[in-house]
Amino acid sequence: AAMIFRNLGPFVPIIKVAWEKTIAVSKLFCFLHITSTYVICLGVTAGPSMLPTIELRPNLFLFEKISTRFGKVACGDIVGLRDPQDPRRYLTKRVVGLEGDSVTYISDPENNDKPETTVTAGPSMLPTIELRPNLFLFEKISTRFGKVACGDIVGLRDPQDPRRYLTKRVVGLEGDSVTYISDPENNDKPETTVVPKGGVWLEGDNKYNSRDSRTFGPVPYGLIQGKMFWKILPLNDIGPFWDK
Repeated sequence: AAMIFRNLGPFVPIIKVAWEKTIAVSKLFCFLHITSTYVICLGVTAGPSMLPTIELRPNLFLFEKISTRFGKVACGDIVGLRDPQDPRRYLTKRVVGLEGDSVTYISDPENNDKPETTVTAGPSMLPTIELRPNLFLFEKISTRFGKVACGDIVGLRDPQDPRRYLTKRVVGLEGDSVTYISDPENNDKPETTVVPKGGVWLEGDNKYNSRDSRTFGPVPYGLIQGKMFWKILPLNDIGPFWDK
């Protein structure tokens, strides 16, 4: 063994330097590992999901990890996370709700909240909407976010036959007191009711020929499919229709 060490004599300085550099590199890797695991890390984002905040092209960001370790993430923060459906992938999203928060969301805005075209026909909305068939656009965003107001014209599923659609005007919202005449053709005695929680009171503009809340009572808000806002046909009447 002594002979071996004597033979290594000329290489001892080189070995010493190599050992010191190995220790230094190891310390560097340990520092980088601890830093990337517990303090800060690099992340590349690409794709359309965070437009317009983050561009479509690839972007390089630093993500700090101290806030997440101490539960300091807040609504509005942009975070990086493992894809819950494919842990090999990473996602970048904005925090919208935390533990205990009530979150209202649209599961498929591309299909559920784009304007819907509906044909109306019949006498119940005379004189606002003519007897002949008319083509309207109904927008769904207002109904999703509870922005329907008294006076709005809405489309809804018939509460007595969900296969059919109706077009009526909102007369009362949850908690409102509504006075109406159930059968104006034969009786002019008014009746008063309070719209229950989660309901709306809907009537046709033609009080003498409309099957509405006076017939089937308050309608659950969830049956409203959209709010009328644009007339398409006939072409000579094309234009906005939200203030009629």
